[in-house]
Amino acid sequence: MNHIDVFCDAPVAMAVADRAGNLLRVNRALGDLVGHPAEALIGRGLASLSHSDDACRAMAELQKLLEGPSSHFQIEQQYLHSSGRTLWVLLAVSIVRSEQGDPLSFVAHVQDFSEQQELAQRMAYLADHDALTGLFTRRRFEGALAGHLHAMARYGDCGALILLDLDRFKTVNDTYGHQAGDEVLKGVAAVLRGRVRDTDVLARLGGDEFAVILPQADLAQAQVVAADVIRMLKASHSVIGRKKVTVTASAGVVALGDTAGRDPVAAADAAMYQAKRAGGNRWMAEPGLGPCRDHAFAGNRPFVPSWGGRVLGSRATKAAVVSAAALIVASRYGYVSVPTFHVARRSLANTLGRVLTAARGTGSLRGPSRLRHTRL
Repeated sequence: MNHIDVFCDAPVAMAVADRAGNLLRVNRALGDLVGHPAEALIGRGLASLSHSDDACRAMAELQKLLEGPSSHFQIEQQYLHSSGRTLWVLLAVSIVRSEQGDPLSFVAHVQDFSEQQELAQRMAYLADHDALTGLFTRRRFEGALAGHLHAMARYGDCGALILLDLDRFKTVNDTYGHQAGDEVLKGVAAVLRGRVRDTDVLARLGGDEFAVILPQADLAQAQVVAADVIRMLKASHSVIGRKKVTVTASAGVVALGDTAGRDPVAAADAAMYQAKRAGGNRWMAEPGLGPCRDHAFAGNRPFVPSWGGRVLGSRATKAAVVSAAALIVASRYGYVSVPTFHVARRSLANTLGRVLTAARGTGSLRGPSRLRHTRL
């Protein structure tokens, strides 16, 4: 068997290219690898076999061999199969020189390791994603939370956290089996995905417990999200056999910047169990609003008088904002009775009175309060 036969019939994908990187000879194994007859590749550039993101790197490495003292290189590349499928290959290229040291040609060996790469990517995905629901794992959630808390401390960003636990989920498993329980969990994940934004962090912490980080929300906005999720879960169902199974949930909501030094997860967890002890199918919020940068006015902030910071930052103002948000959400979703609503409304009026008192104390307001004429 002559050397040409050895080259053509070698089980390893091989090619010879001229100094410009154009293919002079291609063996059958390389043609099979990329889905083209070997003859059809003659005259094409070696780098043309690579994905567009990798082609420039391959050409740069060939140029280094021509100019430098190195005699070979080895790099990972993405090749494109004729079907459009991406291949991961290890490209090893050696330069052939004359006795005088002048470059004559390149010899390339190409090894396919697509299966190993896909396995590695799958393992990396499973390290961060729950295998059942596809949501982030607790490990990824904790990393995202730590990163966002660091950003808040440095840049003054806002953020909120929702912890959610299904009510009486054990009954579903005991009645219909664990496979049915898995279907319910996947349904819950679908509901959560349908409500949160792509920029939010959604995770399954384990069992029937879920978490949502809302990096651009304050407490009032997070309460609206929590109320929507509770309502959507109650309105949805999973089909188990011929039966429709509905689950409810309890949620705890906290502003990440205002947990009084407590671990925000522990604070949200405590609020969630308050909701569960109150009967479930509801949310509870840790009071207070965390610091939040107003992104709508970034670089063009509205004028605030000198007394504004003291009044707007007062406890009375924060309490008024939280009370107003709670009343809006509660009245919208029917979580309070009419008598309770009127009691809460009077409480809000009293709180707003304290806000005006704080403003008068700064000298910013004159005259009697008009709050008693205000309809709430």
